[in-house]
Amino acid sequence: MDIAPFTATMAPKDVPPAVVARLVDASNAALDDPAVRKRVEDIGGVPVKMSGAEFDKFLDRQVETYRALIASGLLTAE
Repeated sequence: MDIAPFTATMAPKDVPPAVVARLVDASNAALDDPAVRKRVEDIGGVPVKMSGAEFDKFLDRQVETYRALIASGLLTAE
Protein backbone atom coordinates (compact mmCIF):
# COMPACT_ATOMS: atom_id res chain seq x y z
CA MET A 1 0.00 0.00 0.00
CA ASP A 2 1.09 3.52 -0.72
CA ILE A 3 0.24 5.72 2.25
CA ALA A 4 1.76 9.14 2.68
CA PRO A 5 0.58 12.44 4.08
CA PHE A 6 -0.20 15.10 1.53
CA THR A 7 -1.12 18.75 1.36
CA ALA A 8 -3.47 20.08 -1.27
CA THR A 9 -5.51 23.12 -2.14
CA MET A 10 -9.19 22.18 -2.20
CA ALA A 11 -12.43 24.04 -2.81
CA PRO A 12 -16.14 23.23 -2.48
CA LYS A 13 -17.56 21.19 -5.36
CA ASP A 14 -19.77 24.05 -6.57
CA VAL A 15 -16.84 26.36 -7.34
CA PRO A 16 -16.90 27.28 -11.04
CA PRO A 17 -14.46 25.26 -13.18
CA ALA A 18 -12.66 28.44 -14.29
CA VAL A 19 -11.89 29.29 -10.66
CA VAL A 20 -10.70 25.75 -9.97
CA ALA A 21 -8.43 25.95 -13.02
CA ARG A 22 -6.91 29.18 -11.72
CA LEU A 23 -6.28 27.59 -8.31
CA VAL A 24 -4.64 24.55 -9.93
CA ASP A 25 -2.51 26.76 -12.18
CA ALA A 26 -1.45 28.98 -9.27
CA SER A 27 -0.60 26.01 -7.04
CA ASN A 28 1.41 24.35 -9.79
CA ALA A 29 3.15 27.64 -10.65
CA ALA A 30 4.18 28.01 -7.01
CA LEU A 31 5.94 24.67 -7.23
CA ASP A 32 8.02 26.06 -10.12
CA ASP A 33 9.53 28.57 -7.69
CA PRO A 34 12.87 27.15 -6.49
CA ALA A 35 12.38 28.69 -3.02
CA VAL A 36 8.97 27.03 -2.62
CA ARG A 37 10.28 23.67 -3.87
CA LYS A 38 13.23 23.89 -1.48
CA ARG A 39 10.99 24.71 1.48
CA VAL A 40 8.67 21.80 0.71
CA GLU A 41 11.66 19.47 0.38
CA ASP A 42 13.31 20.86 3.55
CA ILE A 43 10.28 19.82 5.61
CA GLY A 44 10.28 16.34 4.08
CA GLY A 45 7.76 16.91 1.32
CA VAL A 46 7.89 15.81 -2.27
CA PRO A 47 6.54 18.55 -4.53
CA VAL A 48 4.15 17.05 -7.10
CA LYS A 49 2.23 19.06 -9.65
CA MET A 50 -1.13 17.60 -10.71
CA SER A 51 -4.09 18.60 -12.80
CA GLY A 52 -7.49 18.63 -11.14
CA ALA A 53 -8.35 15.30 -12.80
CA GLU A 54 -5.07 13.74 -11.65
CA PHE A 55 -5.72 14.88 -8.09
CA ASP A 56 -9.26 13.47 -8.20
CA LYS A 57 -7.82 10.06 -9.14
CA PHE A 58 -5.13 10.35 -6.46
CA LEU A 59 -7.72 11.20 -3.81
CA ASP A 60 -9.99 8.34 -4.92
CA ARG A 61 -7.04 5.92 -4.50
CA GLN A 62 -6.35 7.31 -1.02
CA VAL A 63 -9.99 6.81 -0.01
CA GLU A 64 -9.93 3.23 -1.35
CA THR A 65 -6.73 2.48 0.57
CA TYR A 66 -8.07 3.80 3.87
CA ARG A 67 -11.41 2.05 3.41
CA ALA A 68 -9.58 -1.25 2.85
CA LEU A 69 -7.44 -0.71 5.95
CA ILE A 70 -10.50 0.08 8.06
CA ALA A 71 -12.43 -2.90 6.67
CA SER A 72 -9.49 -5.21 7.44
CA GLY A 73 -9.30 -3.99 11.02
CA LEU A 74 -5.75 -2.71 10.58
CA LEU A 75 -6.93 0.86 11.06
CA THR A 76 -9.68 2.32 13.21
CA ALA A 77 -11.75 5.28 12.06
CA GLU A 78 -12.47 7.70 14.87
